[in-house]
Amino acid sequence: MRWTIGKKLLTGFLAVAMLLALSGLFGIRQVKVVGGQGDIVFKEKMPIANASMEMVIALVSARDMMGEYMLSADLEGLPELEEEFRKASAAFDKFGDEVLGVTDHEDEIQLVRDAQELHGTFEEGAEAIMATHKEFLQNTKVELSGAQQQPREHMARFDAVSLKIEALLGKLEEEAVADMHAAMKKADAAVATSVWVLTTVTILGVLLGVGIGLWISRMITVPLNGVVDMLKDIAEGEGDLTKRIVVNTNDELHDLATWFNRFVDDLNRIMADISKSAETVAASSEEMTAS
Repeated sequence: MRWTIGKKLLTGFLAVAMLLALSGLFGIRQVKVVGGQGDIVFKEKMPIANASMEMVIALVSARDMMGEYMLSADLEGLPELEEEFRKASAAFDKFGDEVLGVTDHEDEIQLVRDAQELHGTFEEGAEAIMATHKEFLQNTKVELSGAQQQPREHMARFDAVSLKIEALLGKLEEEAVADMHAAMKKADAAVATSVWVLTTVTILGVLLGVGIGLWISRMITVPLNGVVDMLKDIAEGEGDLTKRIVVNTNDELHDLATWFNRFVDDLNRIMADISKSAETVAASSEEMTAS
């Protein structure tokens, strides 16, 4: 196979381009890794953490509404408190559905479903307490005493369910935060790896490019300098026409050296012929002079 200068140059350029391409592909892959971890944090874990906090806020708000409801002796003001309680309960269910919409982790899904199931019990208990309290006010029409304001048995169960829900939501939030930290650590590791690899590849690319450049430069300039030196000697009249250029390659420089050596051979033969003719002419002149 003829290994021309063009092919050598192309091979060197392709080697550098290949290294840069691999570096670019690795960089793209690492960017996707970082982007993927960022999506996990911002599109999944942060919404889960925020939604779980909102569920806790809605739960606390509903519980406060119940406390205020049980302390109220104003029948006309009870419907407004009931509406506020139901809004808080609806907000709890809404944020729970948001968590289910963004997560595909079975443990997180189970935590939300357990919380929602307990919340259903929470709502049923609240409705029963509100109905009992309203009935009491309607029948007595008197200001409630401290003992009458809070049916202890119902409220104890109500508070116990509320605490269980808070515990589940706290666990859900802790898992979301832990997953966020894990995703951020993975993203940081990917960034650090990318910096190291890209720096290494850049250095290798520079060294490879310089090495290939020096190799090709030497491969081209050494034979050319030989041709230039011989032509210079010939032009100055001091050339040794017995010398030849040796190029151990199979490229255009080898062709140049071959044809240049042939040119020197022809030139040497011409000079020999001229020298021989000069000797003949000189001998003839001597003979003519002698006669």
